[in-house]
Amino acid sequence: MTSAYADLAENQHLEVDTNLVKTFLLEAHDAQDANHEHVFALVRDSFTPALARSHRRAQVSETDEQFFFVIEADAGDRHGPLSLFIDATNPRYWLAHSFSKTSAVDPVIKDVLLDSPKLDNAWLPVQLLERTAAGGALRGLGLAFDRRKIPDVDFDVPDAPVEFLKMQLWGNRAADVLRILREQEAFPESTTLSKVKIKQWLDGDDESFSLADVKYDGKITVRGTSFASYASMLTRIVDLYSRKIHDLEQKFRIRGRVEDNRFYLDGAPLNIRFPHPLPDLELFCESVFAGTAPFKLWGIPVQVSPSMFRVSVIDLHVIGSMTVEICPDFMRVYLAEGACGNTLIRLYTNLQHYYNSLISATDAQEELAFEF
Repeated sequence: MTSAYADLAENQHLEVDTNLVKTFLLEAHDAQDANHEHVFALVRDSFTPALARSHRRAQVSETDEQFFFVIEADAGDRHGPLSLFIDATNPRYWLAHSFSKTSAVDPVIKDVLLDSPKLDNAWLPVQLLERTAAGGALRGLGLAFDRRKIPDVDFDVPDAPVEFLKMQLWGNRAADVLRILREQEAFPESTTLSKVKIKQWLDGDDESFSLADVKYDGKITVRGTSFASYASMLTRIVDLYSRKIHDLEQKFRIRGRVEDNRFYLDGAPLNIRFPHPLPDLELFCESVFAGTAPFKLWGIPVQVSPSMFRVSVIDLHVIGSMTVEICPDFMRVYLAEGACGNTLIRLYTNLQHYYNSLISATDAQEELAFEF
């Protein structure tokens, strides 16, 4: 971290053999209460097939520390060797650290997430990115919006929504620019925060700090002088994220119980509201529930009335299920018993990025479901 920070500060580029520290936030739904042996088997079984396809040599090893594993591989090409350090202290929420080149480590993480239904990256909605930025000094941000992923409108008509907006802003005025873009006369529906750059100091020590880029897909890149400062930020993000997943699973799983010889149904649907009516319900459903990234949800839309579709959905992440009812103004999501809260936060986050920045989600009491 220190070497990379010095290189960038002095030369505005990294030396050939110096790479930024990267951390990937991963979620292993089935490992909630797993022991060390179970987690090691999951790490080995998840990474070995992806590494075998592209690397001449690969090894997944235990260490002397419980829930801490090392992955080393060599593709024998210009990308150089790969090293990953898996911290599964929380068996469900892993931190995968690496100082290898982005071109070496990113494809492996991508392949693992595509291959293994037991793993997914963490999804950080705009609200969580903003809460994370509030824990330090905001030094920059990124915007990423791509309405073309869900093409249910004609983008050539005069009043069509923005198709694509991507921007990176570095400096102390980044928050001011974001506020201007979100104003009603600007681009509020397509200004979706995708990354924040945060500087955080350790216990008020000006010389001990981390400077981290936190992305909505759970990838974090960092440089600086204090790994302890960085570790405290990671702990805060994982704590906020894990508590939200727990809250989603408690509130929105539909489950039955028998009490005093009577059957009761617990849980409630998640209500997602659209700022404008959906112009083409069928095309919207076909785009979101096609089974492809980033939604990873598959289902066949069934029209039950002129203004409603119902979709029985399989989540390809954990092969969980849910039922979705979609009308022009809202989407109602019923999460099945045992399904993963990651399903809901992934759906909501990607709708922010690929449909409308201003969508909202509430529980049965009309309270916002994704406040942090």
